[in-house]
Amino acid sequence: MRYRELFPTIRSVSDYYIKSAPDVGWPSFNAAVAHGLSGRIETAVRLFNTWGIEADDDSEWVKDAREDAKQLSIMVKDQEQFRNLISTRVRQTRELQKYPAITEIDFAAKQCD
Repeated sequence: MRYRELFPTIRSVSDYYIKSAPDVGWPSFNAAVAHGLSGRIETAVRLFNTWGIEADDDSEWVKDAREDAKQLSIMVKDQEQFRNLISTRVRQTRELQKYPAITEIDFAAKQCD
């Protein structure tokens, strides 16, 4: 609940990451997604394209994550397709975490439940 108060919208998450830009790792990936959902396409593309280059780990999951970031850097330019994919991932993650199912996600809404 604390995070919902700090970040009531995806745009507020993007704004936070503009002020406190993460350089590496998952925070950088998360920032790229928030920027992409907020329409900050150039910033999202830059972060997606540089995600994971600092990692010394060449394990399969790191390679897969780098490839995913590259694909997202292309897809983010089509906002409808990008939002649909992220919505699908949110629903799948909620299901895996056994959270209540949701049918629609409005990333511009005050809260995404």
